[in-house]
Amino acid sequence: MSHAGPAVRVGRFLVKFASGKREKGHGLMGAIFNFLFSPYGRVSRQDIWVKFLIPYIGISILALGADLALFGFALVEESGFNGVFGSLTSLFFFWPSIAVPVKRFHDRGMTGWWVLILPAIAIVFLLVVIFGFQGITGGDTAASDLIVGSAVLIAIIPLIYGFVVNYCLAGHKGPNKFGEDPLGTASDFAETFG
Repeated sequence: MSHAGPAVRVGRFLVKFASGKREKGHGLMGAIFNFLFSPYGRVSRQDIWVKFLIPYIGISILALGADLALFGFALVEESGFNGVFGSLTSLFFFWPSIAVPVKRFHDRGMTGWWVLILPAIAIVFLLVVIFGFQGITGGDTAASDLIVGSAVLIAIIPLIYGFVVNYCLAGHKGPNKFGEDPLGTASDFAETFG
């Protein structure tokens, strides 16, 4: 057992992370690329928050600020245009917003197809309700608004389920059919921080 100081232990951890031990790649850039763009393997709950969701929200806020500083509120209000930086952020995060949650479902022992199935359930439900009840209300806008509002609230349920599974529940301990446990084993932790 090593009796190295905290700085040395953190340094060893960063070297392991940069070497791509957990996410197979070549160095830090390879690890980041594999984390964001590969749908294979598993991602821990902490990683999806710290390495994906929080940076995504931060970058989106910065992009919105840059767009508002350069183009002002008028462009966004009049055209509904997302702005140059907002559009580039959305384009960059399109695939990672699918690939990273797929790996998180894998960590829970579930197929990654749930990333597409849950929104599809919500969309189909909304379409059935909106177009199915359109003629029943007889032009009564209050009744129509009530039905559509209720449908939207019900359609959110699969999306909330996906959020809870991906961002709130712990993954399966140990290896599963999708790969090794992203948290590693107790010996990996002791080796790094022990």
